[in-house]
Amino acid sequence: MFSQTPAGIIQDADTILNDLIEKSDTHFSGFAFDIFEIYKNSKDTNSVKRMFYEFTGVEFDDYLEMCVKNTSVPEGDVKSCPREVLEAYRISTKLHLSKEDLLMEAELVENEGEWLHISLMGYDSSVLQKVAEMM
Repeated sequence: MFSQTPAGIIQDADTILNDLIEKSDTHFSGFAFDIFEIYKNSKDTNSVKRMFYEFTGVEFDDYLEMCVKNTSVPEGDVKSCPREVLEAYRISTKLHLSKEDLLMEAELVENEGEWLHISLMGYDSSVLQKVAEMM
């Protein structure tokens, strides 16, 4: 086996996968949202749940409960947030916008009717201010 491996190095699939995971950038804002979107759009959600468990050691449903329990939004309940606010929040986190960025955007929208970020076009200043409060 040693003579048949590249450069005489033996690696198994677990080592290769671990190296890929260590090199992966999972410390960006929006990573969890990307996972939610994969789950939401999957035709086989059970496979997504099993894969999530393999990588984290946590059941996906337990993770969702932790997220609901440990995050806060205006009025303390995700269901109480208007859909428009949640959409703007998702966009803002994906763009890595801070609370200050959003407040500046809201001010510009309110005073000038212009947006700094094209992805937020159409959201009024009150929505952007609510999202800033969530940050």
